[in-house]
Amino acid sequence: MKKREIHNIPPKELNNLLSQFFISVRKSDGENYEPATLKGQFCSFNRFLKLHDYGHDLTKSIEFCKTRDALTAKQVDLKKMGKENGSGKADVLTDDDDADIDALFKSGQLGLSNPTALLHTVWFCNTVYFGLRGVTEHYQMRWGDVKLCKDHKDNEYIQMNERNTKTRTGTDVKNKREIPQRAWANLNDQSRCPVEAYKLYKSKRPSNFSKPEDPFYIQENTNPNKSIRWYKSQIVGVNKLGKFMKIMAEKSGIIKEVGNGDENDDQGEGAERHLTNQSARRFMLQKLDDAGVEHNHIKQVIN
Repeated sequence: MKKREIHNIPPKELNNLLSQFFISVRKSDGENYEPATLKGQFCSFNRFLKLHDYGHDLTKSIEFCKTRDALTAKQVDLKKMGKENGSGKADVLTDDDDADIDALFKSGQLGLSNPTALLHTVWFCNTVYFGLRGVTEHYQMRWGDVKLCKDHKDNEYIQMNERNTKTRTGTDVKNKREIPQRAWANLNDQSRCPVEAYKLYKSKRPSNFSKPEDPFYIQENTNPNKSIRWYKSQIVGVNKLGKFMKIMAEKSGIIKEVGNGDENDDQGEGAERHLTNQSARRFMLQKLDDAGVEHNHIKQVIN
């Protein structure tokens, strides 16, 4: 049988094929995937089709109702089997139209407009561009760990000083990535640019608390309008740092806030999702996989 790219398959036929895929797909060892992994695969298919101007959105088009129903049914079955139940495993963020990343920016939880949004943004950039994990690696970051650089064409980027961070976390400093992790300037949208976020964060920090050994994440000023400095000379606590994604997800409406008195809190799509700081890291890994990055290179990013 002749192989075809999925964007060359007519919608009716592709709908049937994808439906069968989500019902039957398993890992190479025969084990089932996690429900969130299936959703990530669904989003990957959709991004690929959009990239090739397919003309139909898997998340919205009536032509793919069967695919969406198959995915939902499989996820329900997997959860009944215990997949993710009680495991606390974080769901993956999505960046399709009107999905998680857009919601975080549109709601003001990410962005450059105020101290809290900017603090969230530099944390998000450090996670998705530098592959930092958990709370500890972020909490131990120091201001000197990230540097603003330029290439030979004056293109700006920020780069992690890996040796410093690995020394503090007890990791072998000889085990360094062949290619340093860099975040390049977004010339099309400064509001979502990691370089602009870093530069603004630098300008709003107290100058006497921006030495290389000072904490990277510092507390917001409660009354920033009366000062050009948006931040105080005080480190962000571990507990607060560990709840960044959960707070952003609740305030943006991606998930429902717990304990708001709504008897339907445990119902609906938002209530079913488990978004934590790890969700941003899983988003980064998903993007690398979608881009076709070899798995041994991905391991270099996450190690």
